[in-house]
Amino acid sequence: MVNPIPAIWIPVYGSQKTALQLDPDEAYGHLARGFALMFLRRFREAETSLERAVALNLNDPFIIRIHALLLNYTGKHEAALLELEQARQRDPFAVGWFEDFLGII
Repeated sequence: MVNPIPAIWIPVYGSQKTALQLDPDEAYGHLARGFALMFLRRFREAETSLERAVALNLNDPFIIRIHALLLNYTGKHEAALLELEQARQRDPFAVGWFEDFLGII
């Protein structure tokens, strides 16, 4: 059964759809889609979108962090910690977010 989209996610879900129609190779469009799907607990679909976002922009620590959250939510904790460390290496002056994400994972 597919979860219906809660009202709070409709703007995000609509934005990603528009973004991907305008440019299917835009990493942040895939990120927005994956992020929304992750919180709808549609993990397989989220994984596809977030992996595409990472592939399109390997150096963006924000995209990597969100993918690490997905890995954590799907039980891949060691992989999530490794990705979180990769994100920290790309943003060595990270203030606040690294510890927050480390606490989540």
